[in-house]
Amino acid sequence: MYLTKIEIRNFKSILDRQVINLSRGLTVLTGRNGSGKCVAPWTLIAQPWGEIRIESVFKEACSNGLNIRRGEFEYVVPFDKTKILSYHRGLNKCLETSISALFRKSYDGLLLKLKTLSGRVIEVTPEHKIAVSIADGLKWVEASSLTPDSKILVFERGRIIIDILDRVIKERWAGEVYDIYVKGFGSYIIGDG
Repeated sequence: MYLTKIEIRNFKSILDRQVINLSRGLTVLTGRNGSGKCVAPWTLIAQPWGEIRIESVFKEACSNGLNIRRGEFEYVVPFDKTKILSYHRGLNKCLETSISALFRKSYDGLLLKLKTLSGRVIEVTPEHKIAVSIADGLKWVEASSLTPDSKILVFERGRIIIDILDRVIKERWAGEVYDIYVKGFGSYIIGDG
């Protein structure tokens, strides 16, 4: 999904209303926790007051949280319950939620750049699920199965629209990839940066 503006009302803040300007838009990553929503370290994560790189969120949580390492996998449970924006499918809206845990692993494989006709660029691991429009509704497919002309669902100006995939660029990438666990949601919103 692709967002260009979020307006949050009636949440605990100094202001009665908070508006986040998203002139470049946002994309929602969704799926069950631990289902392979891995993103690159430079991916921007939406918070109620702006955006932050996912690797920075992870590092902050490491300094104030429970760290667990199992081989190439590292998990952090933040004590301060860092706030991010998540998409709630049942309510069809974005809500402020707390991070339950973060995940990081070493990765040496393909990173897919999904470029759409409208200019969006989404970078994900091949197993990441993307919502596509099909003849009889909506289907979640792995990013690796997308082809040019796939009709992916994005969020723009407060509504869900279809954006056409122009091309899928496969790049070999070695480094770390990250995921966020959000209890009860299974999604988080990333920026276009």
